[in-house]
Amino acid sequence: MGPLRRHVPSKLAGTKVPAKYRDPANAANVWSGRGRSPRWYEEALRAGTPPEAMLIHDD
Repeated sequence: MGPLRRHVPSKLAGTKVPAKYRDPANAANVWSGRGRSPRWYEEALRAGTPPEAMLIHDD
């Protein structure tokens, strides 16, 4: 066995990321595009909604 290593947290750990996708059926549901995709996103894709249609545009 080698020496024990300490876990060094990432510099970006805990930082907030702006939302990238919005649920067309409920505007309160948003997703940053990171991590596991939410159920509403998966259901919208199965229903035929393209990902581009759910993008949040900064106009």
